[in-house]
Amino acid sequence: MLTLLISQTEDSFTAAAPADVVYVQDVQEDVVIPSSLKFLISKIKSIIPIQLSNKNYSTWRSQILKLFRANNYSGFLDKNTSVPSHITTDSTITSRPNVAYSRWIIADQNLAAAICSTIFVGILPYVLHLDNCADIWSTLEWRLQAMNRSRVIHLKKELHHIAIGQQTMLQYLANIKTLVDNIAAAWCPIDNEDILLYTLNGLPP
Repeated sequence: MLTLLISQTEDSFTAAAPADVVYVQDVQEDVVIPSSLKFLISKIKSIIPIQLSNKNYSTWRSQILKLFRANNYSGFLDKNTSVPSHITTDSTITSRPNVAYSRWIIADQNLAAAICSTIFVGILPYVLHLDNCADIWSTLEWRLQAMNRSRVIHLKKELHHIAIGQQTMLQYLANIKTLVDNIAAAWCPIDNEDILLYTLNGLPP
């Protein structure tokens, strides 16, 4: 590993540093991308074939979260997770670029790109200006959870007023199942007794 000394007069960062701190720049080999990260970014679209829209946030979120947890990257979705410092200082008061930060930024930016690849083009403008995974994740949560709640209210209203009308019994039950499944996908499961009540209420006397 080659170490290059950086003069305080030549580097704007070190110009404001204490006089007793020596800054060095490490020229290192490229940071190796972990196999788990390679797997996640190469397989994410096949594992999660749906694209995030304003109608499937809960399902999409659940799948992304499971995939990130399985590969030990869920911390990148949490804004409270600490980010490594750009610079590290050793016992000799020598400061150098932090390898941990280099690894973090490579993982974070690849994960951010992977997440964006699963987002519908109509949703992308919400997050394209954001710099890291945690900001993308929290922004999507903030914007789409409200839409999700409105959708659940609408679906429950449909279920409450559903009627067999001119449908066959098979079509009627299939429509009820679709509504119930969509509501459950938004983390609002309905009790079986309530489903039975809605079903009976929609039948003719």
